[in-house]
Amino acid sequence: MKKEGFIILFFLVIFINISLVSALLNISCSDNRKPLSDLNEIEVGKTRTVNELGIGVTESSESSFYKKATAELLVDAKRSVVSNETLSETVELLTGNYTVSFVKANSTTATIDISGESKDISLKQTEPVKGVYIMISDIEFIETGPKISFIIGSQQITLSTDQNPAQKVSFDDKSFIIEISSASETGALIKVNKCLNSEINIEGQEAGKENEKPAYRKPTPEIRTPEPNESTVQVTVEEIRKRKQALDLEANQTTEQPIKQKGFFLRIWDWIKNLFKVKENKIIMNNTVETNITNESLVS
Repeated sequence: MKKEGFIILFFLVIFINISLVSALLNISCSDNRKPLSDLNEIEVGKTRTVNELGIGVTESSESSFYKKATAELLVDAKRSVVSNETLSETVELLTGNYTVSFVKANSTTATIDISGESKDISLKQTEPVKGVYIMISDIEFIETGPKISFIIGSQQITLSTDQNPAQKVSFDDKSFIIEISSASETGALIKVNKCLNSEINIEGQEAGKENEKPAYRKPTPEIRTPEPNESTVQVTVEEIRKRKQALDLEANQTTEQPIKQKGFFLRIWDWIKNLFKVKENKIIMNNTVETNITNESLVS
């Protein structure tokens, strides 16, 4: 009974996670028909066909504390094997056919060639080669030599339940929306949506763009019509700053000039002149009076 209850609880949690993710996305078809959806669990290093689209999981993780699931996926993907016996394998994808050839390998690295371009790829790593992506999922040594298991896909995407829960991919006349429902260290639960005869879209926002900050745009300068008597000569900020500094310097010099000229000896001289100013006035006044008296005497 306890085991049955645990199973019911497990599927209930998965259903709630799927419902929460789907509630954030309004997926529709351009012909107003209901999208077709399919859900499947994919192990790391393997592929599955979900709603006619090959999906490979190259890495996945889960954070219980942050309630976050993340998965690295190869889209339009297939899994195949090359070795000393097979030497090469032709893989058919939606984007074309690709011949993958085995070159050499050791316990940690394999050298793979696609149409004349070869690359050393470490185990469990994904690398671009000749326009596609290759992930070495396993290197096994048998009696005839190394046996390399790999995943090949035409696109690589990253999905996470907190920031980028879904992404749209297109191949000629086919389009899909891929969603992540949950994930663990060993695999991910992936949902693929499509429309039969029309384009599939996420209304109101693009998949994976809802949490991105808007791109910065340089503000458009304001265009103002000058007044009739206003000068239209443009002055830079640097010129205005230099003019202000010159005006401030001139004002300071004007204010400080009298203070610098009135030194100690000049102030002593002013005091002496003020001391004898009264006597000078008296002498001038007496001379004026005497002159007036003399002039009156001459007239009489």
